[in-house]
Amino acid sequence: MKIIGITGMSGAGKTTVSEQISKSKNAKQINADKIAKELIKKGSKYYDEIVEEFGKEILQEDYEVNRKKLANIVFTDKDSKEKLDRLTYKHVVPKIKEEVEKNTDCDLIIIDAPLLFESGLNEICDITIGVIAEKKTCIDRIVKRDGINQDLACNRLDSQHNSNFFKMQCDYCVYNQNNSNIQAQISDILEGKNLSNKNVIHVYHEGFEYLQFRKLLEYQDKLKHCYTLKPLDVSNFELERDKVINSYKHVCNFLGLDEKNIYKPIQSHTDIVKIVENQEPGIHKKEFQDVDGLITDKKEKILSLSFADCNCLYFYDPVKNVIGNIHSGWRGTLKEISREAVKILKEKYKTNPHDLICIIAPSIRKCCFEVDENVKNMFYDKFKNNERIDEIIQKSKTVGKYHIDTQMINRVILEEEGLLLENIIESEICTSCHHDKLHSYRYEGETAGRNTSVICLV
Repeated sequence: MKIIGITGMSGAGKTTVSEQISKSKNAKQINADKIAKELIKKGSKYYDEIVEEFGKEILQEDYEVNRKKLANIVFTDKDSKEKLDRLTYKHVVPKIKEEVEKNTDCDLIIIDAPLLFESGLNEICDITIGVIAEKKTCIDRIVKRDGINQDLACNRLDSQHNSNFFKMQCDYCVYNQNNSNIQAQISDILEGKNLSNKNVIHVYHEGFEYLQFRKLLEYQDKLKHCYTLKPLDVSNFELERDKVINSYKHVCNFLGLDEKNIYKPIQSHTDIVKIVENQEPGIHKKEFQDVDGLITDKKEKILSLSFADCNCLYFYDPVKNVIGNIHSGWRGTLKEISREAVKILKEKYKTNPHDLICIIAPSIRKCCFEVDENVKNMFYDKFKNNERIDEIIQKSKTVGKYHIDTQMINRVILEEEGLLLENIIESEICTSCHHDKLHSYRYEGETAGRNTSVICLV
């Protein structure tokens, strides 16, 4: 038996997602709202305690609870909501667990619960899925569903968690803006094609797909970021300007940023890291020729780089409020561009390395990064004195070939520069293994497009 917990924003369409999974997998569906509606009827302990807590003014003429009146109270007063939530946990959660026990012969059980995490029901789930949508869309749906005005719907939504909470807490997220591609998102999750893991959330948005890091989402009020997936492509700017500019527009629309503020250098596998201050923004400006890293403490300046296997390193110092975006391919890794970036952060911004967070986005991993002996020798000569050299370089099953772990090299460099182990966070996603979702030069050759990494202080 497998249990899937469904939660999310009010008005995002949790029930729609639950029903689609239930139909496609013939699953048993347990709806927390329906159970609460049954338990709140006159004569139950749940009913008695709610009336005692909120008074008889919430009752209808037939003495049943007027759920609309109760909702208006709890969604406009935090203390009242907390009181109702405690009663709900006390009575509804045991009933849900009882329903689960009754259906242990089912292959799949779906628990649809708005307060999945707050109630602790997530602990009995094998996976959790958060359903999210744009705030305006949720408000419009609440108005239509519950017959209330826009202000009440907005208050209701504001009293609950926003989309970032579910991106950080849930194993997966389904973006339900127009009900058009829910099934495709669900299929990706159930078939193992969704790239979410403990560090990364795979987000779908208006026909495009992005990765975001749960750690950086903790600082949602200070920065925005994402790493793009197929079909979005930012390659061939000189030949296909309109296509690339359009791609950046999609990215900035997703993040709520102005694409006119993008700084995208002309990368050439150097160890040059440039500070972005008051230069003119743009894509491939001559001022950013042969630059493979960008750092800034200025707001609204969008740092963007492109990748098709190389390491992308996001840096964030939450104390000094400084960000960095670094392109570290195998050549850049040999040149230790990550060390150069940390040195600039220390010298220019007085960053304490213990405060610094580094995110290593998807890149080709050791499993697929196979090189000839001449490249192996470059890495060996550079890092031979490191105690982890036997992990960094390993012989391939192919004669004369070797596997190199460039993520580990960057981790070693960052640790040497003083970063804490827990602040170096990897996506654990190989671009070549997941070439169906990510552009990969190693797998696709000259036809490979480019993923882009974006980070911006707000």
